[in-house]
Order: sequence, then C-alpha cells, then structure tokens
Amino acid sequence: YVPDYHDDLCGHELKIDIMERLRGEERFNTAEELKKQIARDVKQGKAILGFR
Repeated sequence: YVPDYHDDLCGHELKIDIMERLRGEERFNTAEELKKQIARDVKQGKAILGFR
C-alpha cells in the first residue's frame, strides 16, 4: 500500500525501506473489525511517514 498514490506501479522498479512495524499479526472476527483496523493502520503509517 502506498498512501495517497493511485497510479499503476506495474512494471516500475521500487525501492522499499521498512521504517517501523505497525503491529503484530491479529485475527479479526468480522470484516468490519478488519476494516476499522486497516483504517487505523493507514492513519498510523501516514503519521510515521509525515503525511497529512
């Protein structure tokens, strides 16, 4: 996932730096719980990377 990037990256070479682990592996009981956690993960990831 690349925050706020919506173009196609297929065929492009990317350099990836691991900055920080957001959380460990979790199991979710519902799709809604997973959806909420993904939103929190995105928000936390953007904060780490300095996105607004």
